[in-house]
Amino acid sequence: MVRARLLTPTSDGGTTFHADGIVEVDATGHIAWVGPAGDHERAALHRPDAVSAAGDSPSPVVDLRPLVLLPGMVDLHAHLPQVTNAGLGAGLDLLSWLRRYIFPLERQFASAGDAAALAPAAFRAFAAAGTTTVLAYGAVYAASMDGSFRAAEAHGIRAILGKVMMDRLTYDEDIEPSSILDQSVRETEELCARWHGAADGRLGYAVTPRFAVSCTAEMLHASAEIAARTGAWWQTHVSEDPGEIAEVARLFPDALDYVDVYDRAGGLGGRSVLAHAVHLSDRELARLHALPAVRQEHHAGPAGRGTVSEQHLAGPVERK
Repeated sequence: MVRARLLTPTSDGGTTFHADGIVEVDATGHIAWVGPAGDHERAALHRPDAVSAAGDSPSPVVDLRPLVLLPGMVDLHAHLPQVTNAGLGAGLDLLSWLRRYIFPLERQFASAGDAAALAPAAFRAFAAAGTTTVLAYGAVYAASMDGSFRAAEAHGIRAILGKVMMDRLTYDEDIEPSSILDQSVRETEELCARWHGAADGRLGYAVTPRFAVSCTAEMLHASAEIAARTGAWWQTHVSEDPGEIAEVARLFPDALDYVDVYDRAGGLGGRSVLAHAVHLSDRELARLHALPAVRQEHHAGPAGRGTVSEQHLAGPVERK
């Protein structure tokens, strides 16, 4: 049990503050009770197995007052292979940055051994910063994604991860081009079956087509179908860079705009997470705002939908 000043978001979008609060954790590691210390003491009178705020139980009481206790932070967008190279290539346009720095970097995140060398340190870094839930991309390789899930399982963090899907262009130098779509779909389905809901629900799978520039319409459709069928999340990027937006318009001439590419593929819904969203049009904003559960992202983690931008990392989709 932990005693401290408590500040927590609530399910109606507000916040609650307790100047003297209690967080009780049960024997399975789950939060059993949250509220004012006085209420906990009164409730304990009717619960012989409960720990009282006065500490009259063998269970220890960690008294952190006057510190403030907050729920763990939720990071809605990270790339595991890039964690150790943050800031690399700053100043380049997106597509040049990917080709020059990021694709070669992710090519080194291929095996389970690569994941074992990097992922545990990444999860420790998230936890050290107060992040207890992370939604992250891996690389195009199934082996390193499997290794990343094993690292998350061992660490204890809540992690929603996904193998990157790319069939229009790829940095995998060994894959047969004609088999990319089928192999990526098969590996995604296998990883999702193995890890979505694992560790008593602490781990989840995010079907992860990288972005429209790297995916054909067929891959986008297939990825959305997997997510809808399995109840997994669906994550991708949108509108990060003007050059990227122009390339999407060239590749998908029938689409109304960037967001419409994903809409036509069936990717938009209550478990879709679109990263960046820096240059959205009014039509795109309106379309995203019409989707369900947008106001859940900031207090329920990535179970909601909407955009994640550099300007506002959570909350309702709206122009700032």
